[in-house]
Amino acid sequence: MAEACGLELVDVELFRAGRREVLRIYLHKPGGVTLDECSQVSHQLSNLLEADESFQTQYTLEVSSPGLDRPLKTPQDWARRIGEWVRVHLVEDVEGRKQWIGRLVESDETSALLSPEEGTPDVRIPFRTVQLARVDVRFED
Repeated sequence: MAEACGLELVDVELFRAGRREVLRIYLHKPGGVTLDECSQVSHQLSNLLEADESFQTQYTLEVSSPGLDRPLKTPQDWARRIGEWVRVHLVEDVEGRKQWIGRLVESDETSALLSPEEGTPDVRIPFRTVQLARVDVRFED
């Protein structure tokens, strides 16, 4: 459905908030996702979910863009952000640290190369070690 609208499905979250389930859908497209596009996908998805007898729970549907500081979850997310600053929290040390901030130099299917801001040598971050990675939004001249 998102692809038919020229959008990429980035992430889906389903979680409980009080008595209701929240179904959160994140969409992406180069140049950004508009409110009208989110609304269109929301209406189409609502109609599908209402017709699906296996999904008969009270839920709130949220459809949006992941935002400027979006999490990097897939190799495609990383590849889209080459040249930008990222903040990475790791589950295990890489080069003696569990947190790195740097400009994303390159990425492939299994890792990313960062150029840290403090002038230390570039560091390769294996995706299997990443707990959370986000774009580190900076407003530069």
